[in-house]
Amino acid sequence: MEDVSASTEPALLDPTNPSGPCTTSPRHYAWLFVFHASSLWVERMFDFAVAIFISKIYSGTFLQTSLYGLAITAAPIILSSFVGSLIDTSMKIIAVRIALFIQKTAIIFSFISLIILDLQKQDGDVLTDFHYYLFYCLLITGAIMRLSTVGIKIGIERHWLAVLTKSDSGLLSSLNAILRRIDLLCGFFVPMFVSTISDLNTIYLTSICLITLTVASFFVEIYSVTSLYKRFPILVEMDLPANIRSLNASPVAVFRNLAFFVKHPLFLTSLSLSLLFCNVLSFGGTMIAYFKAVGFSDKQVALVSGACTFTGIVGTFISPHLVRRIGLRWAGNAFLSQEVFYLALVVIAIHLVPVHSVAFYLALLAGTILARAGLCGFDLVQTQMIQEGVGFEQLGIYVGFQFGLQNAFELGQYGLTTIWSDPDDFKYPATMSLLIVGMSLVIFFSHGYLKPNPINSHFL
Repeated sequence: MEDVSASTEPALLDPTNPSGPCTTSPRHYAWLFVFHASSLWVERMFDFAVAIFISKIYSGTFLQTSLYGLAITAAPIILSSFVGSLIDTSMKIIAVRIALFIQKTAIIFSFISLIILDLQKQDGDVLTDFHYYLFYCLLITGAIMRLSTVGIKIGIERHWLAVLTKSDSGLLSSLNAILRRIDLLCGFFVPMFVSTISDLNTIYLTSICLITLTVASFFVEIYSVTSLYKRFPILVEMDLPANIRSLNASPVAVFRNLAFFVKHPLFLTSLSLSLLFCNVLSFGGTMIAYFKAVGFSDKQVALVSGACTFTGIVGTFISPHLVRRIGLRWAGNAFLSQEVFYLALVVIAIHLVPVHSVAFYLALLAGTILARAGLCGFDLVQTQMIQEGVGFEQLGIYVGFQFGLQNAFELGQYGLTTIWSDPDDFKYPATMSLLIVGMSLVIFFSHGYLKPNPINSHFL
């Protein structure tokens, strides 16, 4: 692992001209933004469409939906670190292209499985063994899709972005913020897009339309990745044989990599971020169900979703400026403190304010919407800390374990709502979530003291 305890680079370097001064700005990364938008659109489109289709095919039960969610969440917990190791020990351009092909193939086969499952269900209520085998195939293709997505994220958003901006923290912060805005916008517009198509057509016709878009996106993303790769020679240099390690997948190597992750100075920041995935108060499926339970209409929930997207985008604009002024560590503390404050407002309202009162609705809306800015801002801060603080040759291993940890805590969120499944008992998982987010703040605040990090001065 390279020594990152001190920076010896004399000047900022332009990735297109390693011998000259840095003249790059976000506009030079247009192909990165095109790739990210296309990839995220298809990923979100697939996740939302599968959720809708499964609920239509198996109406009246949550069993199949729960099994699918368990499969796609458990797979990264077990295999994300291995995927990260593969990325670390491969030519990045080849690894990304293969991951793209696997991802799109898994999506296409998933839609084909859903089409057949729907047609079989229409023929009668009696389900054959073939039907169950096909559903198991859907679980497998969904897990494969999620793992290939992890590989793509590690290769592009962690490896390449860290290499291209390794000497310009401000540029890295700006690029991370732009990518996060694209993420938020896709998360807002994709459900409306898929819902519109789904309402007008059958599962068969909708799937054909989405398969067509998936195939088209594959060529767009391959072209975008290749163009980005050719534009920056430093990415080609990374893929030279001398810079690639051999893969060691033995149990000893796995435990050695796990020890590297846990003992790394930034581990506590990863634990802090991962804890936020165990938060039922984050605007997702659980919180949407609670909004519906207290009287919000579908249109009103959509408006709340739009407001959360807006405040999340505001957080991405605040983050780069705050990092430049007070550094990554204190910016992270500020964003987490803001999230704790507004989520506390929600929990207090749930416990003390009468449901359906104006004060209850105001506190619920204000806390949920405004906490989103803190969540998005902290995510950007922690991402940049990893990009700058972990050596390039082991970045995939580290990020792979972090993805696994995040998915493990996401399963914990489902556990909270399984124990307290009645909307009238929502105050209990809500309180637990507030305590977990508070614990995240304490852990992140303490990491600089428990594991001093001399990687970059602006960490402090």
